[in-house]
Amino acid sequence: MCGVWDVDAPEGLADEIYAPDVVDHNPQPGQEPGRDGEKQVIALYHAVFPDLHLTLEDIVAYEDRAAVRWTAAGTHDGDQLGVPAAHRQVRLTGIDIIRVADGRIVERWAELSGLEMMQQIGARPREGAMGAAEDVALVRRGYEAMRARTACPEFSSQRLAEQSPSVPEALSMRPSRAIR
Repeated sequence: MCGVWDVDAPEGLADEIYAPDVVDHNPQPGQEPGRDGEKQVIALYHAVFPDLHLTLEDIVAYEDRAAVRWTAAGTHDGDQLGVPAAHRQVRLTGIDIIRVADGRIVERWAELSGLEMMQQIGARPREGAMGAAEDVALVRRGYEAMRARTACPEFSSQRLAEQSPSVPEALSMRPSRAIR
């Protein structure tokens, strides 16, 4: 899946792995819908990072879904969202969750370390942005609020621990079918 983001990916790979009407649940600003939108964002990243290479770190698959943890590295040599080329090596990390039907990706949820990337290229926070202490306090308050909620008891850490297999059990499990 992530191989399509590598600059050395074969021509037409996106057409092979994405369904025409793939839904990207975390689209980039201005991204078109469907496969054309995925190709649009891939082309943007290739223009900004012309030597972009990806490494698939982990793939966990079950039924029609897979979680993919990846690392990417490249040189920031193009304008990105108004940030001029920094000509610096950048390392990105992220996790994609995909749903596959009929051998193609039909849904994608992607999270990447955008803040880390912006820091690496020297982008500065806008004037009046919170400092590190305020960021930490905000995150801490958010986690405390989530912990205090009881509306979704199935997500409590105790219940997850009771229902989750141990690491050795999880390592011995096999997905019901391979997702390529």
